[in-house]
Amino acid sequence: MSKFPSTPDTLTAQWLGEQLQAEVSDLRIETFAEGTGVIGQVVRAHYQMATPSGAEPRSVIVKFPSPAEENRAVAAIYDMYAKEVSFYRDVAADLPVRTPACYAAEFDSATQAFVLVLEDLKGYRIGDQVAGASLADAQLAVRAIARMHAATWGSDLSHLPSHNNPAQHDGMVAGFELGWPAVLANMPDLIPDVARDASAKVPTNVQRLLQEMTSGPQCLVHADMRLDNMFFGDDPGTDPIALIDWQSTCSSCGEQDLA
Repeated sequence: MSKFPSTPDTLTAQWLGEQLQAEVSDLRIETFAEGTGVIGQVVRAHYQMATPSGAEPRSVIVKFPSPAEENRAVAAIYDMYAKEVSFYRDVAADLPVRTPACYAAEFDSATQAFVLVLEDLKGYRIGDQVAGASLADAQLAVRAIARMHAATWGSDLSHLPSHNNPAQHDGMVAGFELGWPAVLANMPDLIPDVARDASAKVPTNVQRLLQEMTSGPQCLVHADMRLDNMFFGDDPGTDPIALIDWQSTCSSCGEQDLA
């Protein structure tokens, strides 16, 4: 059994206080809406923290493995939990981009259990990939991506998996073969004939695609750079943009994140 909590019901005020190096009490767990954090289970932990002037209400974000066995299996195939823990332990502090402060990052390779205790990005507005980005938000995102890539451009990236790997190839092929029929069935009027004709070539060209995506200068890429993983700081005193969800980090060409 892991020496750290790996589900919301095993999170205690005592353990959390040890990570925060503070006296914590009145712990309360807020579960996010269903569908949030599919691969990982994300909750907000509310608590009271003792201060010289009394007790102050505080909160942190805590991330655990998914409660769904099939989702945990996907995470294990792509080593997602270990990647994100490693990112916060070893990489985040050296990147010139805003990420949530990390107060605890634990992983058990034998069980795939993990826990992350992260800053609650209050005062930030989360992006919405359905609504889309404003020009200003898109410019902030592109500049953040450029800073991140420049910091690792030409560096030794042997500690990172390449985006061109067997698990990625097999997952892309399987995902397309499962999802494309559903797209055709549910949105037939939106799919032009040229896309229908090209679809038959997709599975056999995934390997070529991955090779081309990783054939240029390499850097650390986020690999899931979508609006839902971006927080925008509109209030004075906050950074303009913060990036979250680092469980897909790998080495690849920087254009992947931009695309």
